[in-house]
Amino acid sequence: MPTRFGRTHVLVSGPREAPPFFLLHGMTGTSTMWAPNIAALARTHRVYMPEVPGDFGWSEIAPPGSGR
Repeated sequence: MPTRFGRTHVLVSGPREAPPFFLLHGMTGTSTMWAPNIAALARTHRVYMPEVPGDFGWSEIAPPGSGR
């Protein structure tokens, strides 16, 4: 997902019609830290797990002034 800070990788799980639930990883972490919790939460919620640009993971930082 493109943002003004760079490309943000977002993992999504759960039924599309379910209420949204956002999980943010800790500093220098990735969304994989939520692996033990995803199955239970995704039964009743649409779970979104963005990976913060600048931390580890699949997101990419956009250089200042790049327009990305």
